[in-house]
Amino acid sequence: NPLIVPNSFACTGVVSLPGYSAAAGGGHLMLARNFDFEGGESFGRQKSVTYIVPPPGEGIPFAHVAWPGLAGCVTGINQERIAVFINAAATGDHRLIGPPTILVAREILQHAHSLADAQRIIEGATVFVSDILVVADGKTGQARVFEKSPARTAFYDVSESAALANELTTPVFADDPVNRSRIADSTTHQRLTRARELLNGL
Repeated sequence: NPLIVPNSFACTGVVSLPGYSAAAGGGHLMLARNFDFEGGESFGRQKSVTYIVPPPGEGIPFAHVAWPGLAGCVTGINQERIAVFINAAATGDHRLIGPPTILVAREILQHAHSLADAQRIIEGATVFVSDILVVADGKTGQARVFEKSPARTAFYDVSESAALANELTTPVFADDPVNRSRIADSTTHQRLTRARELLNGL
């Protein structure tokens, strides 16, 4: 893939709400994401689907796709049909300590019954890096995109469909110099454009 550069972080994802995906004959809420980056051979091997069943009273059973032994989650869905995936981002604000976003995603899968629950978890987290979290509710057919940095949180509801890469697109982050540099110097915008083209072809 000519858009992939060594040691880049790159995640590309799409969301299609039931009404939009109906054009392709499905009519379901669909989420898809991939690790389209060169992070070393270990990231391309030995992926697993892991099923977590918390003890009674300690949360919701869920499944996630990652690597054996990963404590957090990058992509998954719980028994309440709440699904989440993470795309990396970058901003000028940062902290030296805080929970990794993969642990925030695990908290969502283990404890969120709704988008409102997921939002409370995300807004309450004091992360130390910036990420995009996409959360969808299979019960309602709704999805919400959260852009989260250590100091700021923004979100928007998906209308019909959405393409996501590694750039923050809400007005809250429009003037962030690191985000703007990432858009200019990495492959995020090309991947976002291509994902949007594919969604438009449904």
